[in-house]
Amino acid sequence: VFYNVLVLVMSAAEDVRNFKVSPSEVTIKVRGEPKKIQELENKLRDDPQARDIRALVDLTGIEPVPGMRKKIAVTTPPDITFELAEPDQVEIIEPAKH
Repeated sequence: VFYNVLVLVMSAAEDVRNFKVSPSEVTIKVRGEPKKIQELENKLRDDPQARDIRALVDLTGIEPVPGMRKKIAVTTPPDITFELAEPDQVEIIEPAKH
C-alpha cells in the first residue's frame, strides 16, 4: 500500500486553467512479488518525486462544472499490478476567476 500518492491533473496544452482536485493525494494498493514491491518502496522513499506509480485525472477536452467528479487512472511499473485507489474519484475544483 502506498500512501499520499499525488494526483496529477492532465489537460490540453492550450488549457491554461490550473484545475485542482480534492483530495490531492490518494492511497494506492498494488500487488506483486515481495522483492519487486520492496524495490519500489525503497525507490519511492529515496526519491518521493519518482513517477513509478501515478494517479492521473485526465481533463483534456472536458468543461468541468462545480462538483464534478472524475475517476482516477493509476499506472504502475510492468511487474506491479494495480488493485485499488482510495478514494477512486476526485472532485474537480476550477480556479477562481479574477
